[in-house]
Amino acid sequence: MAEKIVISFDDEETEKPQKPEDKIIIEIKPAEKPDKSKEIKNSTLNFQYRGNTHLAGLDESPLTYPAGLENGFGKIFSVSLKDNFLNSILLTNKFIILSSSGGSIYFVDRFRGELVSRCIIENEAFEKTGIVIKNKVYINSVKSIYSYDDSLNEKKIYESAGGYYIWAHLNKSGKQIIFLEYSPELKIAVPVVFNPESGEYKKCREINIRHYISDALITCEGFAYILHDNVILKTDLKDYSSVSYQLNFDISPDSNFLLSDGKIYFNNGNNELFYFDIKNEDIKFTGIKCGYINSLASVGDNIFIGLISGWQLFKASGMPVYTYDDITENRIESLNRHILAVSKENKIIFHNLDKFQEAEGFSLTTGGMESDKIISARIGEDAVFVLSKNGILEAFNNDKLNIVI
Repeated sequence: MAEKIVISFDDEETEKPQKPEDKIIIEIKPAEKPDKSKEIKNSTLNFQYRGNTHLAGLDESPLTYPAGLENGFGKIFSVSLKDNFLNSILLTNKFIILSSSGGSIYFVDRFRGELVSRCIIENEAFEKTGIVIKNKVYINSVKSIYSYDDSLNEKKIYESAGGYYIWAHLNKSGKQIIFLEYSPELKIAVPVVFNPESGEYKKCREINIRHYISDALITCEGFAYILHDNVILKTDLKDYSSVSYQLNFDISPDSNFLLSDGKIYFNNGNNELFYFDIKNEDIKFTGIKCGYINSLASVGDNIFIGLISGWQLFKASGMPVYTYDDITENRIESLNRHILAVSKENKIIFHNLDKFQEAEGFSLTTGGMESDKIISARIGEDAVFVLSKNGILEAFNNDKLNIVI
């Protein structure tokens, strides 16, 4: 129903108007907000670690940055799960899925923020991020992979061999799930190609690890790219053969990498950014050197770099575009073509990629836990979902109306 605002012009020397026609009546119709929930519930979604198979941090979402001073982001719910989390948020058409280091898997209604189900799996720990393929959820513990259908029926579909652990976040190639198994005792890693529907799997050539192997892998056009020691390993996912490309430095847990426009970008210990051209099979320096690099993301030919003191945007050619200076570390969590989500300890900042000078930030409801920090933020079709290490889950949409006086 439309609201009415009645404005009366009173004067001490005149009588107050007595007739309706003596008053100015302004009718305000409430703005109709589109309800996307039905459309999302009827959709078929794929969702995974770092946004896509290229680990670019890109969530393909139509969500836009709210335009104008009168509009902004608004918190639509906050949930405290009181658990410890080390990995990323997953989304289906109905649920937010979180898996904890204590062995619990949470299914939260993505529209209302209500806890729908908590599955506790004894003697399991979830430290890496699973994958969603056509709304079906696959979660990997350090030893096993579990599947959950739309009715949240649980099934163990894979278990690693004795002495080996599922080392990597799950990725995919076509209908296959791709991941790494690793034996710390033997220092041997094995890429695994797994069919989640049939349960069949193939193990690729063993990799001898001297120093370190990354816990993520890139897939592209039937190949997997794995970084370990001072090597980029290219594995054919059809015949399981491999080719190695030598780097002039060892990778480490501080090495970040992604694939953009046919090039794998990665940083060395001196915070210099290199790329490996997968077509020409050569390695080159981009000309980009920053302060401490903590994260990479990309959309189109734009490379975003999270730093110890803000973040920077470069073209893939190495040309600097924009610098956001800050006194604290900024970590790039997620982006789409309009919004960049950056975490600063327990704060989430939304930057407008159409107008760089616009940004809006929020502190998570921590309940007094000042040491809490954000570990994941993902941009969905209708909202941005944020998770802290201690289990604070919050959601923000882009249709808050700000009253400007």
